[in-house]
Amino acid sequence: MKKNWREIIRESDRENFVGRKDEINSFKYELSNPPRKLIFFISGQGGVGKTALLNQFQEIARELNYTIAESD
Repeated sequence: MKKNWREIIRESDRENFVGRKDEINSFKYELSNPPRKLIFFISGQGGVGKTALLNQFQEIARELNYTIAESD
């Protein structure tokens, strides 16, 4: 099956993402024990990887069969 560009980019991002193990583990833990409401607050100065971390969170949630809202 041929991959589209979005799949290729996601795969590359996943393979090249480093660090933030504590944040990733915390997110996985919270999703594996779902509460009624869950809010993650992410802040920091520009260029530190907030968007990359959010993309990782999105992939984890997708793998756990959560509904994901996306925008282009």
